[in-house]
Amino acid sequence: MSLYGQLTERNGVRGRSRAFSGKDDEGEPLAGHGHAYYLPTDEDGDGRLDHLTIFARNGIGERRAFDYLRGLRTDRDAQERHELRLLLLDMGALDQDTPGPLARSAVWESASPYIATRYAKTRGRHRRDLRLPQHRADFLLEDLREQMRLVLGIDPNAAHFEAMADERGAFRIGKRWRPIQFKRYRSKRSDDGGQKLAGAFHIRFDTAMAGPIALGHSSYFGLGLFVPVSGD
Repeated sequence: MSLYGQLTERNGVRGRSRAFSGKDDEGEPLAGHGHAYYLPTDEDGDGRLDHLTIFARNGIGERRAFDYLRGLRTDRDAQERHELRLLLLDMGALDQDTPGPLARSAVWESASPYIATRYAKTRGRHRRDLRLPQHRADFLLEDLREQMRLVLGIDPNAAHFEAMADERGAFRIGKRWRPIQFKRYRSKRSDDGGQKLAGAFHIRFDTAMAGPIALGHSSYFGLGLFVPVSGD
């Protein structure tokens, strides 16, 4: 966003990108889901993030900002002098063959925890006993199905869902990571992602679907990200 502002500055006033920020000119959040998703992925399977896909359904105006984005700082003390170097690999449209989280597949699975968009009721008629793994999974699946319908416009009845969990019912991502091992909140006081239920799921659609599939709390920043499963 800073680079975009520098490139579009006129008479001392920097431009503001709705696509990058997800906010209008008055700083209010935009309605809909057309602004940018920032989707980090591990595409060589070594357990480390190696790609970052930036996707906006409504398009991005000033693409030169990507040409000038050469590095990222992590704000960690140990990495203060070791900026992450970046290389622009590609820019394109949805009608092109695209790799990673933008590919087409009938089978998808969680690459990061799906975070519920609301809290489960623990009292009353529709209460959930959150001590039970199955109750937690059922609530998360209900929330995931609703988000698929609202955000992607996909009928969840056209897909089969399965929890990615071990024999004890604990969610596992890549048969290795537990959701609690991910940072599930942003560095802002109002972000409560770390307090909401989190899980992982395997999705099989009746037909191949194009990505990205990123749903739930903080999905614009890499949580709730599903990646295609090849050969399944």
